[in-house]
Amino acid sequence: MITRAMIDFFGLAGAIISIITAIVLVTLFFAKIQAKITESKLKDDNDKLQLKIAEINSRLSVSNDLLSEAKKVGTPILLLKLELDKTLSIAKSFLSATAASILVKNPRSVREELIFLAVDSPNAFSLIKQRIPCGESDKGIAATVFKTGRAYTSVDTNVDKIFNPSIDKRVDFKTENILALPLKIEGKTIGVIEFLNKMSGSFNEDDLRRANNLLKSLSNEVNSFIEKPENFEILGIASEKGLAKGTVLIIDLSNSSSLLELYPVPLAVDLLNEYMDVLGEEGTKYGATIDKFTGDGFILLFNVPKPLNNFEFNAIKTACDLQTKFIEMKNRWVDSGVPAKAIYQRISISTGDLAEVIIGPYQHKEQTVLGMPMMIASNLSLISIRTDNLIVIDNETNEAVKELISSTEFSIPKNSKSHKLTPKAFEVLEIN
Repeated sequence: MITRAMIDFFGLAGAIISIITAIVLVTLFFAKIQAKITESKLKDDNDKLQLKIAEINSRLSVSNDLLSEAKKVGTPILLLKLELDKTLSIAKSFLSATAASILVKNPRSVREELIFLAVDSPNAFSLIKQRIPCGESDKGIAATVFKTGRAYTSVDTNVDKIFNPSIDKRVDFKTENILALPLKIEGKTIGVIEFLNKMSGSFNEDDLRRANNLLKSLSNEVNSFIEKPENFEILGIASEKGLAKGTVLIIDLSNSSSLLELYPVPLAVDLLNEYMDVLGEEGTKYGATIDKFTGDGFILLFNVPKPLNNFEFNAIKTACDLQTKFIEMKNRWVDSGVPAKAIYQRISISTGDLAEVIIGPYQHKEQTVLGMPMMIASNLSLISIRTDNLIVIDNETNEAVKELISSTEFSIPKNSKSHKLTPKAFEVLEIN
């Protein structure tokens, strides 16, 4: 029989269970809220971290690019560029900006345009290569400031008719507000400094006053850089020196891979480095410039970029001396047990018009030359005999030195690319 006491007991138990269930549900509810808050915070922290990583990677890419170019233009220019970068970063922090940049006129372009001399921004690597048109009809805040010589403040670029969003779209960046000022020397505008996206609010008159206090010293630094056009090579902007006649000499080892197949890799690499050291020193004896190393060989240039007298004959003398040095080295290797009997050295030479250029991807640009002599010498090397030491020259080189050397006509397959480039070639036998 169910008594009144039992009914009261079950009622109380049910109430307790309901309360416990409610507590559990409330606890789970707040736990979910806390989890969402934590998840949101973690996502926000992660986004900030990813942005910082992107900024660091961008700066590293720019730094690597600068170091690559500094090998060509020299350490003083690199130091001047790094000082500019440092000054810009200080100015950006002083104005509480998210990003900042310095733009100057491109001295190499046939059209009116600005280039980025320095950038402090998460997207610096992609931005540094952009060009800003600044002709009479061109829009844009940087172009307007450069042309008018007057500062400009945009508190909201979304409604600013002067602002040009094309660069933002290209580099995946959103400019919200901007402060731009002209950099001047003796009243002449030489560049523009921009501060983008103030960390809190928009740029105002107080920011303009503070920025003006920085302009004199910054303008002097910028002027020190731009007054020498060759300094722009560190930005990857090639000088327009036009064409110059020169001679290209390409050295290539045939069957050098046999060293790696038959010899321990570290020792094989040591032998190749010995080859590069000895032949590199010998190759520059008559004034050649080493253009680049090509794995198991290298390319030498005569009369470009460094002017030389009798450069065609100097190339022939260099080639003959290189063959002598190589044969001596090879004999030493073989006598000491190195499996080098099947290794030979081919040298190809071509003369003609060459253009000095800086070329390559953003990550690694190189100063080199372009022109038919480079193509002809490369093709002559490809078709040369791989089982002998020989020097092959094109017809133009032969015409320049034929009174000074003994040579014999070198057979070129008629259907080959080399035959189309240079129908006649010669093998150098000796210097008279």
